Amino acid sequence: MLPSFDVKLQEHEKQYEFNLFDRIISGDLNPYFLDNPKSFDFVSALKSKYDTCFICTIATFKTSKGKSSLIAKKSYNALHPEVNNLFNLQTSLFDPNDIDFLSKKAFDSLKLNRKNILTYSLVNSPGKTILYFKETSSFDTLSFSEAKYYYYSELLKSEVQKIKLSINSIVIKCTSKVETEHYIHKTQQAVVSLTMQLLKLISPANINDMYKEASSFNNLDILNLTFIHLEVLSLFFEKEFPKYIDVNIQISHRSTLIESYVSENTLAIVKARLLSANLSQPLLKAIFVPFIRIGLLTGPERITYKELIYFDTYLATFHNLIQAHENLSEDDIIKVLIELNFNSKAVLLLNCDRTLEKINVIESASDKIDFLYLELKTINQVHQRNQLCYNSSLPSLKTLISTWIEEEINYLTKKMAIHSQPPSLFNSALKNKLKIQTSLSVAQLAYFHKLLVDVGAITHSNQRDVIRFIADNYQTSKTKDISTDSISSKFYNIEPSTIDSTKDLIINLLNQVRSH
Repeated sequence: MLPSFDVKLQEHEKQYEFNLFDRIISGDLNPYFLDNPKSFDFVSALKSKYDTCFICTIATFKTSKGKSSLIAKKSYNALHPEVNNLFNLQTSLFDPNDIDFLSKKAFDSLKLNRKNILTYSLVNSPGKTILYFKETSSFDTLSFSEAKYYYYSELLKSEVQKIKLSINSIVIKCTSKVETEHYIHKTQQAVVSLTMQLLKLISPANINDMYKEASSFNNLDILNLTFIHLEVLSLFFEKEFPKYIDVNIQISHRSTLIESYVSENTLAIVKARLLSANLSQPLLKAIFVPFIRIGLLTGPERITYKELIYFDTYLATFHNLIQAHENLSEDDIIKVLIELNFNSKAVLLLNCDRTLEKINVIESASDKIDFLYLELKTINQVHQRNQLCYNSSLPSLKTLISTWIEEEINYLTKKMAIHSQPPSLFNSALKNKLKIQTSLSVAQLAYFHKLLVDVGAITHSNQRDVIRFIADNYQTSKTKDISTDSISSKFYNIEPSTIDSTKDLIINLLNQVRSH
């Protein structure tokens, strides 16, 4: 007896929702895991599910001076995935007896049996008529490879529907947002992992090759079909669970969110207005990076949901900016970039150069310091939007700029101190400065103090002061003079090995507390 499309998998395989996809990707195109797939009768399997076989034909006629001539014709089995995209046989249906408007010669060119035609519909346009026919046929006319392709098409379609129902039923049972989010993230990651494995397996020269119409009905066509059904599941998460999706995973190539988030018209308006403004070329080059990325979103490039949300907010904010200001200044742009946390190194360097140009025309060091404190106050008062970040591997733009200004203030203050006292006295003070010896590494020292800041044990508002304090007052067994740059990089960029070693230190501290 042939296995039906609804056969249940083995008991131990029931728990994994994507077992069918996993087996296809691993190279097992064995229907329901039979011992000898070559002997499997795909035609009979299709007959067991469908009583009748249909052929859909799309024919284009050129019409001129009351005469019609066939210029294109393509026929598909009704089970072919392309049928749903090309045919709309539910509207504009006519009785097959109404085909008499076609001349005998035109109809004969179609090579259709009038008796087999069930329905047809047509679309008229100037000089052209498109006809859609649906006729009865037989599964026995299918080749082995074509029947196999349709079998897997129906199998995947059925499996996707089951997975959707399963996901919905599990989400309904979740008792909290956290539980729902955890489940959706886990399931999304499984779909993404399978998609990445499939792309690696197929290695298409162009992503659009994955969507080409199946014609050879070989195993590659089945793998492409598997990819498309995985994308259907990715789009299902977008549509049904937008509040719970994992924003850190990549968006599918056919994501509906890209079109709904990004307006090409808005993008064109913003770019044109910025180009016409009196802005420096380095600033334009820096702020146009996201606009260039936005323009590529409809192509093969893949981004994460988080990046898409950022680009959408970036574009909308600049659109509001150009509407609110008739004349844009570079200060307006910089303020917006800080609000959006556009923490690119190019923007940081650009802002530093602008500030240096301003303080270089100021003569006295004290006036320069006053100017920098005013700049620091202005930067710190800019409201930065929560959850937004251009580069997650760097501190916020606000922090980067503030840190740089604080370093400039510190440098100028020390420079003034050096010039205001005898050199011998200053050097002696530096030489005799007491530093606390620690067994911690520089990375551990930085991370431990960051933890104290994060939990509120250190409440000093300026993190740069904390970093400078660590550098000035500690020495490790390997480093006597620790640079602020070294502490700063390890303060903000923490390696997993540092986290593990510091965790052991904290456990020892807890054990010591318990012993007291």
